[in-house]
Amino acid sequence: MVGLTTDGAPAMMGRDKRLVGLYRKDESLPQFLCYHCIIRQQALCGHFLKLNNVMKLVVKIVNKIRAQALQRRLFKTWADEIDCQYGKLLLHSEVRWLSRGQVLKRFNDIISAIVQFFKQRDEPIPERENSIWLRDFYFLVDITEKLNEPDLQLQGIDKEIAEMISDIKAFIKKLEFWEQNLIDGDTRYFPVLSEKVSQSPLDPYDSKYHVEIVSNLKDYFKNPFKDFNEIVIVAQFVVSAFMGIDIQQFAISLTQNFSEDIASTELRFKMI
Repeated sequence: MVGLTTDGAPAMMGRDKRLVGLYRKDESLPQFLCYHCIIRQQALCGHFLKLNNVMKLVVKIVNKIRAQALQRRLFKTWADEIDCQYGKLLLHSEVRWLSRGQVLKRFNDIISAIVQFFKQRDEPIPERENSIWLRDFYFLVDITEKLNEPDLQLQGIDKEIAEMISDIKAFIKKLEFWEQNLIDGDTRYFPVLSEKVSQSPLDPYDSKYHVEIVSNLKDYFKNPFKDFNEIVIVAQFVVSAFMGIDIQQFAISLTQNFSEDIASTELRFKMI
């Protein structure tokens, strides 16, 4: 065994009495690399947004509309009457990160209709008048859409590990870029937030909290994904063994074997 990939369950990842810890203590096993599932790690980033107060209210409202047949019919009728683009809302599942992004986008598209619907039923939504809550909501709409991008990139068939690592590194660079833009007060890369901020020139936008969130996301990506840096050179070799790989970066025990493979004319033609 040379490597072990786990999900995020504590029973798997613990250092002492969990699976990984017990395996490392087993002297009959060789030293091995351990990784957290690369797709699952990205999905977990959603839990570091620190905007639960926003998401909880959105989920509460959406589920209130969707959970009961009568409410669904009433809302659909109301939406049809005002020519609302979406007569249906997705029911958010805490398990599916992608569903969260879709719910937020659709909720934002018809937020005015939702507010009017509940106002007619004497159930006002006071947060709709709170500029801080609204800007957090608009930011959440934008950042979840951005997080969905690498989530989708990492899925699918025929994905090379080197390609997946490159996708994550590229996204970390984007997070660094977005962080600096927010520090400078530039919201252009957060279109929903930017539009709403521009509509309220008398209410200055304070980006500190959103900068902190993007910074935390960046660090969260860097820390667990750094485990994959140990196999970047190997991943590159698997994808293309003859692209100037520095064999000195391989473990000493593997150097001779890889040298023979790289020098093999027969193998070169097979891989080409």
